[in-house]
Amino acid sequence: MRFIRILLLFLVLLLSIVSISCVDKLIEETETYYETEYRTEETTETYTVTENVVIETKTGREYIRPVVKWAGYNIYGTPDINLVRYYGYRIMPAPHQRIKIKITLAPGALDDNGVFKVYNLTGIGQIPVMPTEVYPHYSYWSPNQIDWFHNFYNITGSAPLLASAITGNISPYYEVSRYIEFDARGVYEFAILADTMYYESVDMVQLYWEDDVVAPQEITRERQVSVQVPVQVEKQRIVQKIIQVPIWELFSGN
Repeated sequence: MRFIRILLLFLVLLLSIVSISCVDKLIEETETYYETEYRTEETTETYTVTENVVIETKTGREYIRPVVKWAGYNIYGTPDINLVRYYGYRIMPAPHQRIKIKITLAPGALDDNGVFKVYNLTGIGQIPVMPTEVYPHYSYWSPNQIDWFHNFYNITGSAPLLASAITGNISPYYEVSRYIEFDARGVYEFAILADTMYYESVDMVQLYWEDDVVAPQEITRERQVSVQVPVQVEKQRIVQKIIQVPIWELFSGN
């Protein structure tokens, strides 16, 4: 029994010595941690707007007739010239959004070698028929007829050309069409000058119009927007830490 007491006393003394021999030591170590960062990403979102949209298109057509019409030989001063046929038209300004003129040639005119030109005479006026004056002391043209020729060449040389077509076999590479069409917005007067042997070469002229009917409607659209998305980013840092070490470890250099 005495031996056991001595042994216990020895263990107590030994533990006391060991605890006294431990000291604090400051160390550094790497620590992993996470931070929240924000990244910009593009995404698609829908939104609703009210806009005027076309719900119906109204259409119509009108037949128009020439206000000036004449024909003449030798207009260009050559004895073998074709019959020059003039068709002048006038259309009133109309509150239509889109206007188109469609000229239909006579079937017989397609087989004859001819040239058709459509001139914009808005602000210029129609070319009247050539005067039929005859003066014995003039061998060819009267002064009024010469003035008419000057006016004719000035207009056909400067008036804007709206459309043109070639018929017959003048050019094997040219596709002959029975129809001549052009946009008539801003055109209030125009004329067809047909240089062809076929007398009644223009079958009909029609004006086509279109008007859009609009109404407000809700429309769903898409757009790209930038959003901030949170993400967890792994990081590392050096931290200091205090631990208990035996006192002799301080002197060992570990």
